[in-house]
Amino acid sequence: MAFVVTLLFPFWGLIYSLYHWRASWAKNTFWLACIYMGMVQIFHPEGTILGDGADGGRYVLDLISMHVNVHSFTDVAKVFYDGSTLDVYQKTLTFIVSRFTDNGHVLFFFFAVVFGFFYSRNIWYVLDKLPEKFNKYLWVLILFYFLVCPIWLINGVRMWTATHVFVYGAMPYVFERNKSKLIWCLASILVHHSFILPILILVIFFLIPQNSKISKKTLTLLFLFYLVSLFVKTVNLTALADTLTQYLPDYYDNRITGYVNEDALERRLDAATQLSWHVGFAQQVGYWIIQILIIMSFFALNKVINKSKWIIPLFMFSLLMYGASNILSYVPSGGRYLIIAQMFMIPSLLTILTRVQLHSYLKALLPLCMFCLVFTDIFEIRKLFDFYGITLLVGNFITMFFVESNTPLITLVKQIF
Repeated sequence: MAFVVTLLFPFWGLIYSLYHWRASWAKNTFWLACIYMGMVQIFHPEGTILGDGADGGRYVLDLISMHVNVHSFTDVAKVFYDGSTLDVYQKTLTFIVSRFTDNGHVLFFFFAVVFGFFYSRNIWYVLDKLPEKFNKYLWVLILFYFLVCPIWLINGVRMWTATHVFVYGAMPYVFERNKSKLIWCLASILVHHSFILPILILVIFFLIPQNSKISKKTLTLLFLFYLVSLFVKTVNLTALADTLTQYLPDYYDNRITGYVNEDALERRLDAATQLSWHVGFAQQVGYWIIQILIIMSFFALNKVINKSKWIIPLFMFSLLMYGASNILSYVPSGGRYLIIAQMFMIPSLLTILTRVQLHSYLKALLPLCMFCLVFTDIFEIRKLFDFYGITLLVGNFITMFFVESNTPLITLVKQIF
């Protein structure tokens, strides 16, 4: 029944799957809705030039070029697999789709099939571990987790698909020492080359002793590392670039030169000053509320560490990843690593806040934190309005072949109000 509803009314199928999130069919229904959202996503907003703006338009230009000019896999290999990058996922999938169409929506359909699978599995991995009853305020944090790396980020399909692929492999290992999916962590490099750094962090975590005698000391040291990272305001980009060039493979050299330099940092800072006040405010509120929750969770967990040892590995890895990401965020484009860190930290926080008894003053602070986080949730949902038109609300898997809307919902809302 749920699948039929989703085929005919994808948006309502999405809502239905979230309402019945504990049902066995919910994650697959959610995945199906994500596939539809991929198919109808706007990659060429009305009044713009295809290829300007978000990466999605350039993916479609690649598709059109391959459909017309590339006649075999050998041809595409000469152009795109010249040894300058490990990123083969997007180009390979684009080539396969180009064999039978140059329609960008079909390409995004297949992007969403892959992204939606890992996205739905990562979300439900966390949901399935929540207790039957928990503080109702935590639904704000659960919603935040849905919005950390949502389906509309297929407009930047390489980085954000790689994020979900990496999490899909790493989360079971970090949380349960389940090694069966670790191969997906390595596969994430084939989606985006920058995942060599999260993999290195995972290797470092693997080398950290995990036995019960030193868990408390290790947890404290990682927490101190995380705290120090909050106050790192500058990074010596020249020294960092030299170090990365020395130890990473040669095909990273051009990217290090392009991103890890003072000019790139200045461009990033200039771009930040152009953002509307509410954009910066929402980002800062979300960031600092998470930091407060991390500190709260550390003291809550540290108090009952002997009774909650099964939670410690995930929290330790999250601290390690978040601390490294805080430092990397001061490198141009390094802020993207905070998204990866949040994909681990939010489940860690949810596990602690639903399983560990909080001190009375922390329990009183929690509703205030969730109230502030609501603003960030609303802002993140607002981003959806930039990538979808009216077909999101009223279309289905039949009409998507005949009806196309390139006017974002936010444009319609502004026209009405």
